[in-house]
Amino acid sequence: PTAEPTEDPTAEPTAEPTEDPTAEPTAEPTAAPTEEPTGAWVKPKSPEVTSKLQKLFKKISDSTVGATYTPVAYIGSQQVNGTNHAFLCETSIVAPDSQKLYAIVLLYEDLNKNVAVTDVIMSGVRTYTDMAMGGWNRAESPAVTKDLSEQLQNALSEVLGTSYAPVALLSTQSVSGMQYCVFCESGTVTADPNAGYAFVYLYEDADGAAHISSILDFMGN
Repeated sequence: PTAEPTEDPTAEPTAEPTEDPTAEPTAEPTAAPTEEPTGAWVKPKSPEVTSKLQKLFKKISDSTVGATYTPVAYIGSQQVNGTNHAFLCETSIVAPDSQKLYAIVLLYEDLNKNVAVTDVIMSGVRTYTDMAMGGWNRAESPAVTKDLSEQLQNALSEVLGTSYAPVALLSTQSVSGMQYCVFCESGTVTADPNAGYAFVYLYEDADGAAHISSILDFMGN
């Protein structure tokens, strides 16, 4: 049977993604980077936000008035006259009762190591790491282990029409078992594939059996 994505990425708390689309990016951050030559977006060997990348990201802190961005995964780079960088971030607007959402933040680093924000593409998907009770815990490392990848692919075998490849582990939630939020590349299984990103929620019960509890595309649909 086909696993039907729902609007509830958690088995326990209710997930209600909100739509917060932004203007079209100059590059294509919602299309997954690929292993291609200069000029194309290239997927990194690891999604870890290293100390070097953290230092680079901090250079834009003064230009993000009104919102906070916390990088949780490094998802791509592009060699131009300098370098474009793509980070997946937890994002919140500086306003009462604001909720944390995931967003892709694009940075441009010129040849003199100056850094500027070129685009912020908001998803409609909540992080749930800002909830006092019943929330999710940010993953200690975004690296997807071999065991988790195998569990995910086995569970995804029941999902028809779209393929998913894990990029980064974002968060976990301990319930009667364990839930995982995995950021994935997605692509429709068609003659003209439509590539993008999705948040895949995997539930593993106490006996080790796993299934997909929800799949939300980057814009929260």
